[in-house]
Amino acid sequence: MKTTAKAALAAAAGAVLLCGYALGQEATFTKKGASAAIQKRDSARCWRLARKTKLTEEQATQNVVAGYLIGGIIGVLIASSTNEEANKHPKSAFRRQVHDECMAKRGYTRAE
Repeated sequence: MKTTAKAALAAAAGAVLLCGYALGQEATFTKKGASAAIQKRDSARCWRLARKTKLTEEQATQNVVAGYLIGGIIGVLIASSTNEEANKHPKSAFRRQVHDECMAKRGYTRAE
């Protein structure tokens, strides 16, 4: 019983790490007519905005409930650690999403 629980926890942790790694990759954006300096400046502005953004209580609660429905207690633990990381880490997956949305609002498209 304990071995199965440990294996499930290790598999869940591995999946979270792989997803975090995939989401953690820097996205590159392009905009027709924008120089590299302008792109850097706009990206820096979007990162400043993203750093100020916090995960709301409602979003955090939804993440925990979804974690419980999907993975039970282990899902709750993973969701709560993800919520903590979203508000502490300057380039968390949540903040990367905010940055990407900001860049899209400025007219940039994601480069492949």
